[in-house]
Amino acid sequence: MLGKTLTDVLAVQPPALTIESAGDFKRRHCVVIRAGFLALGLFLCVSAWAGECTREEAIDADVALKRVDSWQSVSSAFGRFSKCDDGQIAEQFSARISRLLADHWEQVPELVALSRTTPGLENFVVRHLDETIDVSDVRKIEKLAWNYCPKGAEELCKRLKTQVIQPDPVYRETEVRQSRPRLNGEVFDPQESDPALRKKFALADRKAERVVGNVQRESNFILHFWDAKKRILRDQFGIQWKTPAELNPRIKYDGYGPKITAAEEHALRALVAPRLSTGSEEVRGIDRSFEGLAEVWTSDSQTREIGLYTFEGHDDQWTFREGGKSEPKHSIAK
Repeated sequence: MLGKTLTDVLAVQPPALTIESAGDFKRRHCVVIRAGFLALGLFLCVSAWAGECTREEAIDADVALKRVDSWQSVSSAFGRFSKCDDGQIAEQFSARISRLLADHWEQVPELVALSRTTPGLENFVVRHLDETIDVSDVRKIEKLAWNYCPKGAEELCKRLKTQVIQPDPVYRETEVRQSRPRLNGEVFDPQESDPALRKKFALADRKAERVVGNVQRESNFILHFWDAKKRILRDQFGIQWKTPAELNPRIKYDGYGPKITAAEEHALRALVAPRLSTGSEEVRGIDRSFEGLAEVWTSDSQTREIGLYTFEGHDDQWTFREGGKSEPKHSIAK
């Protein structure tokens, strides 16, 4: 069963079906049909009444989207299957659209021309640059929209630049947190290490990053992020997840991770002191980065320069990093 495509699965009438409300799909007047094979997370939005996506149309959409390789074929699929735009079919639309923009930017004028005669097409394309697309494509599309916008596509490029803002590094929160040193006996929800749930946690991180996009990056930022992630995992994936803050009540989380303790600050100040270049250079702040590194920020009152000294470790065990995120001081604009 694992080797079968969505088309293969849908072509087989399951032996038993149960129908449940569609939750997020309610706005589209759909229901969700769950069969035995849907343990894999496949859902099919089918006809609740005339005008909705039928089983046959969902199968046709799955087949057609595999052949999408131009804006003309996107326009055709949009006209035929936009009412099937949910779940796995929606993700296929997003993947095809993002790949066309990232790999065939020279075809953007064709998209602009088609959008003039196909109401709703441009909105559909922009909307599908969502949290499911590859981050490398996000970066590439943003760069192209800013620097290589074709003549006549200025309005589309403006919308693309707004839509594909590069994500905050927190979009990889689960992965990065699991890879950094665990501090003060930290424990994390064991579901995060379940290979069967890895993609769901990664997608929840992407979705939560979009939710907190305008939240100030201050002392409680990571707590806001975890709250959003917890809701997404519960409501969209049925996962009851406990945040690191819930599991480690004695650890103070600050900014992007565990707050630097008083003992750690004392040790870091002692380590950085011999590296300060002049008597006018002073430590202005010490933070823990998203990757778990200690960043010691300095400023020079005479030269108006700032410095960043990066250390790896925890408690009183630190190693100075000569490279990586450690960077030379540079002038502050007057």
